[in-house]
Amino acid sequence: NWEQGRRVPDGPARALLRVAAVDPQAVAVALSA
Repeated sequence: NWEQGRRVPDGPARALLRVAAVDPQAVAVALSA
């Protein structure tokens, strides 16, 4: 995507970044499972 000039994350990536901004601990727990 970066090679195609896209600079804004789409769909699932955007949702993950939103959750990480609100509750980073929840993301850390989910990734460590």
